[in-house]
Parts: sequence; C-alpha cells; structure tokens
Amino acid sequence: MTDLYCQFCWIFNLFFKTVDVDVIVSRSMHFSKLHCSSRSAVVVYSFASTIVQSKFWTQLFTYTFLLGILAIDMLQIIQIEASEMDNFSYLIYCPETLQGATVDPSMRPERVLQKAAELGVKLRLLLNTHGHQDHTAGNELILKSSGAKLAAHPDDLPNPDIPLTEGLKLELGNGIIEVIHTPGHTPGSVIFKIDNQIITGDTLFVSRCGRADLPGSDVVALYESLQRLKKLPGETRIYPGHDYGPTVTSTLDWELKNNDYFKCPNLQSFTKLRLET
Repeated sequence: MTDLYCQFCWIFNLFFKTVDVDVIVSRSMHFSKLHCSSRSAVVVYSFASTIVQSKFWTQLFTYTFLLGILAIDMLQIIQIEASEMDNFSYLIYCPETLQGATVDPSMRPERVLQKAAELGVKLRLLLNTHGHQDHTAGNELILKSSGAKLAAHPDDLPNPDIPLTEGLKLELGNGIIEVIHTPGHTPGSVIFKIDNQIITGDTLFVSRCGRADLPGSDVVALYESLQRLKKLPGETRIYPGHDYGPTVTSTLDWELKNNDYFKCPNLQSFTKLRLET
C-alpha cells in the first residue's frame, strides 16, 4: 500500500500548493505507516475541499484533517527511563485498538506497566533487542503481569514464544513492527523498525555504537550491521537502548554527520576505533 504520507503530499500538491507538508509532519509526533483506507481519505478530503473555499479555512482544515487521521491510526512510541545504567525501555501502542508492546523492560518494568495502565493499553508482546541482563531483567514481571508473548532472537534468548528473524513482520493493532537482524554486539541483536523509526537496542546509540569486546560480540558483524543501517532513509528516527548521547533520540542523517563509527571509511579503521577506544 502506498504510504499515506505520500498520499497527503499528492493531495496538497493537487489542491493547495502553498501548504508545506514537511513542516506539518515534522511538528506532529513521530508516526508509523498508517493502515486506514487511502481511497476514503482522498474522497473525504476532496469533498471537504470543495466546500471550504477560503485559503485560511482550507489550510486550517488541512492541519485538522492530517492530525486527526494520524492520531487515530499511527503506532505511538513512548520512551521510558529504565535503570541507573541509563537504559531506555519503550512502550509501543496502537491508539485505536489499544494493543501494545514493550521493548526491553530492563530494571524498571513497573514503569512500563504503569504507563500502559494509564493509557488503557493491553500488552500483547514483549520484544527484546538482545539478551543482556540490563535489557531483560524486567521480562519475568511483564510476562506474568500481562500475559504478553516473548519475542526475541533465539541466538540470544532460547525458546521465545516468537522467534525473531530477519524481515519478520509483527502485527500490532493497525501497525506493523519489522525485525532487522543486526548481529555484532551480540549474535542475536535485532532492531525494531516502525515505518521511519527504529528502536536500536545496543547496536546503535546517539553518537556511538555498541561494544564489540564482550563475550559473543563480533566487531566484523557489528561493522556490517551498521553499514546496512546506512541504507535507510536519512530522516529515519533513532530510539537507542541507552541514554549515552547529547540527545535522547536522533536521525540517521545526524548520525552520518556526527557519529565517528559511521564515518569510518573501512573495517580496519572501525575495528581500531571500536576496540582500542
């Protein structure tokens, strides 16, 4: 299905060339691919545009229409501080169906449960980016409290309810969470992609990357995983596993310009930087 963002761009170009779509979207919350009817969106918008002729009222309606549709169908991501080790946990949920997932409940799983309860969200999935204890310590409480299914890569966590593999797509309400296998920090490290957003665990931080000197780590695999991430769109929003950078999130464009590990020209220079500093 054509991404609804592109459909909005087409609509705006057709009817109101003065509207800056990028500005509108950048001022809204980060969103995932939408799964409402594209035809119904175009029909409703076209009908309303024939009624509302004033430029001011047309643009006002544009904002209201766009934000209203996004609020109904997008997957929301909430970042939660989770430990004294600067871990981040995440709550992902669909505001229409109130189905949710948590990523790496870490050492403060009660914070995830509290936020889910506040929003009326039912946790369906517990997703782990990798198997290190600072990311999985809260698994047991989440699983017992919510009945969620554990989804992890079997190279890190044996016998999960849902074994994660490259390219696997998990349905959550009206949204999709896609799995990207990124070995290196651990053999079973994965990233969760929600349209133009990625939850990166310990593979990629803001301005840094994961360690490759731990048991099970592989510096060559980590380098290759980061090279793959470079191919994602520059506007991809990055949600890291730890608060190690100058900001709590960033974009791939920012990382390409500021992250020394992304700027390494070859494996040799990456290995030297990662293992010797």
